[in-house]
Amino acid sequence: MILTPSDLTDQKYTSSGKEIEGSKTDKVFSFAEQAASQLIKNGHYTEADRDELEAYFTLVYGDNNALGGQVATFEISFNAQYPPDTKSEEKTNTAHHYFTGPKAPDFPILDEVTGKHKLTNPYSNVQLSSSEALLFKFTDKNLPLNGAKFELEKKNGEDWETVANSEVTTSTVKVNVLEGEQIVERQLDGGAKVSDLPNGTYRFVEIESPEGYDPVLSPNYDAEAKKVVSSEFTIPSAGQSSVVFVTNVAQPKYTVQHYVQTGANATAESDFELRLQESFNGKSGTKVEAVGKSFAGYRLDEGIAYTKKTGTVLEDGSLVLKLYYVKDETSRPFYFYKYDESNNPMPSVDFKGDPLGEGKEVTFDIYEYNNAGWDSKYEKKYEPDKVVPTSGTELPEGGGKVWKKVDTLTTDSNGKISSNDLSLTEENDGGLITYAVVETKTYDGYKLPENDQYWVIWTRDKIGEDAAAVPVTPYINGITSVNDAPYSDAINSSVPQNEKEYFISNKYDNWSLYKEDVAGNSMPSVNKNGDPLGDDKKVEFDWYEYVGNWEDEQDPKKVAPGESSVWKKRGTMTTDVNGKLVGDAIPREKKTFGLVETSTYKGYRVPSSQQAYWVLWADGYIENCGSDNPGTKFKELFFYTLKNDYATEIQIYKTDAETQIPLRKNDKAQVGFRYYRYIGGWDGEGPDKNTDLSNIKNWLPIENQQNDTNIFYADDEGKLTGLEENFVGSYPHGNTYAIQEVEAYPGYQLDKGYWYLFLNEKRKPKTYTIEDIHHVGEGYPIVAPSDENNKLNAHQLTNQQLPYPDLEFTKINDNHAVLANVDFKLYKAKGEIEFNEETEKDGSYWDLNTPYREETSSLAGKVSFAKLPKGTYLLRETKTVAGYQLPDGDWVIEVDPAAEPKITIRSRKDTSPPAFKVENKEYYLPNYRIHSLPFTGKWGKVLLLVIGILLIGLAGLVKVKKPVKSKV
Repeated sequence: MILTPSDLTDQKYTSSGKEIEGSKTDKVFSFAEQAASQLIKNGHYTEADRDELEAYFTLVYGDNNALGGQVATFEISFNAQYPPDTKSEEKTNTAHHYFTGPKAPDFPILDEVTGKHKLTNPYSNVQLSSSEALLFKFTDKNLPLNGAKFELEKKNGEDWETVANSEVTTSTVKVNVLEGEQIVERQLDGGAKVSDLPNGTYRFVEIESPEGYDPVLSPNYDAEAKKVVSSEFTIPSAGQSSVVFVTNVAQPKYTVQHYVQTGANATAESDFELRLQESFNGKSGTKVEAVGKSFAGYRLDEGIAYTKKTGTVLEDGSLVLKLYYVKDETSRPFYFYKYDESNNPMPSVDFKGDPLGEGKEVTFDIYEYNNAGWDSKYEKKYEPDKVVPTSGTELPEGGGKVWKKVDTLTTDSNGKISSNDLSLTEENDGGLITYAVVETKTYDGYKLPENDQYWVIWTRDKIGEDAAAVPVTPYINGITSVNDAPYSDAINSSVPQNEKEYFISNKYDNWSLYKEDVAGNSMPSVNKNGDPLGDDKKVEFDWYEYVGNWEDEQDPKKVAPGESSVWKKRGTMTTDVNGKLVGDAIPREKKTFGLVETSTYKGYRVPSSQQAYWVLWADGYIENCGSDNPGTKFKELFFYTLKNDYATEIQIYKTDAETQIPLRKNDKAQVGFRYYRYIGGWDGEGPDKNTDLSNIKNWLPIENQQNDTNIFYADDEGKLTGLEENFVGSYPHGNTYAIQEVEAYPGYQLDKGYWYLFLNEKRKPKTYTIEDIHHVGEGYPIVAPSDENNKLNAHQLTNQQLPYPDLEFTKINDNHAVLANVDFKLYKAKGEIEFNEETEKDGSYWDLNTPYREETSSLAGKVSFAKLPKGTYLLRETKTVAGYQLPDGDWVIEVDPAAEPKITIRSRKDTSPPAFKVENKEYYLPNYRIHSLPFTGKWGKVLLLVIGILLIGLAGLVKVKKPVKSKV
């Protein structure tokens, strides 16, 4: 049972039944009467104060007080903040009790209390190695201070020099601390530790003081250096000599009070109540200005007579600034707009406030963030963009929910979400509030965000960054879409940051895409019953999601789908009876997609992904990409029609100028070309005047997707490849292309000019074909299909044979029988090496890594290297017939079309290949069987070989007929 003061007297109320003055229900308690008498008796009050004293004790300690008649008691404690370098030991502190009142203005000491406690100070017991130093930063209240920047200086004679790369910032540091007889690891605030210091004398120098502190007021301020410096210490150190302490003194404080109106329209000082009081630091003597806060339903009124917006900071901290706010229902600092994907507002009511009806309502749930989630101990796990508001996630150790739902709001007639109950700052401490909004209802036909998608609304009360930031009235500083929630941005990005208004967008569910040809005809793949129209009328697309990296130069406009590191295939689509793309629909997400056509109507062109693909941007636009994109037709955002162009039908052959025989590709010969599309101007110029194919402003090189080069080759029929795939019309006009020969057929002259042709639409059937073709350069190496001698019925680009001689010979054995299937390689000069005896001997004159020509003897033994330009070549036999030996060396072939003979052959110096035989002006090259004695072409070597064999035989005879010693 708990006793109350009224339980401690003989009777509960006074015997007279006295009531408190002004009250007809509250009687004076007996204990109150006795307490008043005691105070009067002791001289603290007079009899004239009795009624007031009895009323006080009755109301404060009576049975009807807030504690049910119990007496409130208070336990008062305090922390004695000893200097940080104080040793760990027992400390004694004495406190005096004081009393003051109207009758005792001098508050004499009534009592004192003494306490003892074992002081444990880890800062004084830090253990360091002899090459380490440790700085601790403290406030003038002896509290550790993080965030101060220092650097080391080393003494050089009488001067101090900054140690390079020595900047440190005070923070929580791990150190070894002596506790009793044990060394334990502890984490201490306000520290900065450096290690591996060379011997010498050092000090720490502050280079950036924490905000709110005045370095000049610090006891460690060095007037000469004009900086806060630590005491000196020496390395190597002993004990704690290299542990130094520095103190910062806070700037004087000043107060800003915010008052809100309580009456309807009254503006007397009594009609305002204090809503928020803030405390700031400022340098003494500086002028400061109060900055308004954001209170929902209130507006700052600087015209109120009691306003004090500016003042000068006083040393004693007595400056008080005051701001006043009047009621204003239109003041709604929390607001944003809801737009559709075309940036049109999405209201839920009309201008009269009446609902727009079913399927025309947009609502949001509003959540307020628990600022405790910012604590660094949570390692950013609970920050606003990491926790879904609807998840109900709570902070550890009873920290409360991360998000608290505070309202549900609906768009007004302007599509605006707002509230006069939601402020941007806390009422208790003025801290900024972060909000999240979750869309819970939207228009029909629009996609409601997923359960984990939401928007974070950030707030700020400054403009600028770091030290240059200027305080302003709190404002919405941006809206972030989380987990791919629909797009959000400022309505007008050109206004100052604190004046920006923001919108949140809404999307249709998927992209709306249709397919038609360049003449505007729809291209369905099925009939009205859904039956396929056939393979010759089938339209198909593959679509991809962009997964590349812009920083790695993987621009989706420049890298076509098909590159797996940039594009990921997501689906396939075809066309319905209306020509609309259906199937794996492309969602309207904040992502980039790519679309590639893979099948179309017969007679229409299916471009490669390099030639045409479409990039679908997150903002609802499509970009036509590739070298020959047929284009699109814009309907509205996320709604396009894709075009399809006609196919190209052309054939061009490469032929001999005299015989019109095609120059067919084989293992040893081919003709190479480069193709260009004309993109230059026409007025006063054109492809016949802009003849420099290297000028990319006029001529666009076409890439060969088959070999990743810019070179195309004639095929085994002599027909140029890649024309129909790369020479594309452009409805309703054609395109001009150039063909440049870059690799001639062996024995033929390389055309020094180029051909250009105009490709245009042929109405029946609807295809693109060659309308005209011209040659730029000497001669007219063209045979038109209409030429009566043209057996190919196609355009021919002709080549003249070179006036170069042919190297021809017959491969034979020692019996003059022909040898087939013997391989030869011909090497030409490198070009930068001088031909002399040394470069001939070591072979460095020729490019031996890359054969210029390769030939194999025919069944008749024939070997032919046709049309050899002037030069010095090396001929090497690389494979011979089984049972025959390869030559011991190479042949030097010298070609000079102006000389006679035009070709000379000799063995390479210091090598001994068989000699060429000449019979009836024809060359023969023999090979010898492995057991045969080869004729090397040098009788001296043959003679030496025979003599050597004879000497070996004679040596054998000498050994056999050695004389026998006689025995005695």
